[in-house]
Amino acid sequence: MSEKTRGIALMLLAMLAFAINDTIIKLLLADMPLPQAMVVRGVPACAMLALLAWRAGAFSHLPKGRDRKFLILRSFGEVAATLTFLGSLMHMQLANVTAILQSVPLAATAAAAVFLGEKVGWRRALAVAIGFIGVLIVIRPGEDGLDPWAFLVLLSVACVVCRDLITRQISRAVPAALVGLGAAITVLTLSIVWSVFVPWEPVTLRHLLLALVGGFFMTMAFVSLVGALQSGDVGMTAPLRYSQLLWATLLGWLVFDHLPDLVTLAGAALIVASGVFTILREARRRG
Repeated sequence: MSEKTRGIALMLLAMLAFAINDTIIKLLLADMPLPQAMVVRGVPACAMLALLAWRAGAFSHLPKGRDRKFLILRSFGEVAATLTFLGSLMHMQLANVTAILQSVPLAATAAAAVFLGEKVGWRRALAVAIGFIGVLIVIRPGEDGLDPWAFLVLLSVACVVCRDLITRQISRAVPAALVGLGAAITVLTLSIVWSVFVPWEPVTLRHLLLALVGGFFMTMAFVSLVGALQSGDVGMTAPLRYSQLLWATLLGWLVFDHLPDLVTLAGAALIVASGVFTILREARRRG
């Protein structure tokens, strides 16, 4: 298998694993409050990520100084992104939430131009604008204003963009496995504290199995994504991130009997097309 083919396969696998993980956490949220679900899912996920980090030798090169500061900031950005994402996932269809989240590359392009002074040509600026029109189509604000749960997804997008901008400030000497583990531990710790103040629902064998499977796919997603970024051509693999929307739509139909309507699909298509164009233009500019 060539490096490019391997990168494509790993990116597709990562997006499938992310979609399965999101489906599992939505199943857990149907039976228990948010902080409890985060704890139940977080324990096996942290254990698997810790094993991954240990095998990668990440603990022998703990970050110091500037990297440590940005790692902490990134971990809290992960907490905010996770809370807003899961909060919206409790009340919205999986495919709809995933569609709005696909605007992250577009929002990141806009944020990099505003906060980092990166140059954005008129073509990419137009693509970003069209992408955000797609977001509005998916959300469809009515006479009563924006759906609060859709607003929560937009807030999650903002948190993810902030997290990714912070990640760009961390030196490549910091192992990727350690970055992921730090975020997972921070989310789990705050979830445990929060869950103390919330009545717990009974945890069944089914819940434990779901948590283990979710942790496994979360770890698989992380490993596959890192592998895809390391082995593939970014201009070829990055657009494949949007395959997560296809998986989310399929799983939403199979597991929850939810299918987005044609208007939502049209908005999602605009987001995906704009995002792919933006990624390809960025890859060509850097190439």
